[in-house]
Amino acid sequence: MQSKPRVAALNQGSISGAVDQFADDFTFTDHALGLQFSEKDRLAEFLQKSRQLGSPDTVVEVVSTSSSPTDLSPNGPW
Repeated sequence: MQSKPRVAALNQGSISGAVDQFADDFTFTDHALGLQFSEKDRLAEFLQKSRQLGSPDTVVEVVSTSSSPTDLSPNGPW
């Protein structure tokens, strides 16, 4: 699945709608904070708190996506 529907849901404030679109086996990485999530409930909690603490007009932007296990390994392509 492409990330556009998830990003649109997040930017519209629908955190549960965005998180529900992730596969059961996923990893979400916030590189700025050095955090990784692989459980939907923990990701939803993080996104909700981030939205509460951040500016109300903050939007999500996708820098890159990966669907290949080799892209996620430290030895994968850079």
